[in-house]
Amino acid sequence: MNRKHAFVFLTAAVWLTMGAPMASGADKKLVGKKVMLRTPVDPTQNRFTFISTDPNIIFGAPNDSDTPTSNGASVLVFNPLSGECQCIQMGAARWSIGPDGKRYTYHDQATSFGPVKLAFIRERKLKVVAKGALLTGITLNETTQGEIAVHYKSGNSTTRFCSHFEGGSVRVDRVNAFIGSDSAPQGVCADDSVAVSCTPCDPIP
Repeated sequence: MNRKHAFVFLTAAVWLTMGAPMASGADKKLVGKKVMLRTPVDPTQNRFTFISTDPNIIFGAPNDSDTPTSNGASVLVFNPLSGECQCIQMGAARWSIGPDGKRYTYHDQATSFGPVKLAFIRERKLKVVAKGALLTGITLNETTQGEIAVHYKSGNSTTRFCSHFEGGSVRVDRVNAFIGSDSAPQGVCADDSVAVSCTPCDPIP
């Protein structure tokens, strides 16, 4: 290797180490199987659904599902372009663990404690279903949204699960509706600092 090639190699190595964006050790980028947001004229019909089926969801491991029955959980839904957002917190009282000890479930069918009526986390799967007039953070009154990101935290875990629906994973993007599927697992979590009115979005007991 001559001196010129050595310099180029060293410069590239320094850039990869110092300049390239690095994922946080506490982040897990998941394949987003589906995200759906709808905000029709009647706000009681607002809907939000998020589903991920990903092998990186390891149930019960430290820093993963980690006892929402004691410490609750939270979901941050936001638009990385506009900063519109909603932080949804699911308190511990509505969580339970299945009889087999392999699944945490949140139930609030009447949405008395927030917009989420059902959520669960188990090995390889995470699902959140919300509805109603309490879903107000993202208006969907623009012509398009462009992209939507979802961040989930469980218990007092330091792990943040995230999915980012953009580009080819956006299936429907119009006034009052955004639907995405099969988002890419690669890369880092979308920057939630743009969601200034919603961050930090941490679980509550």
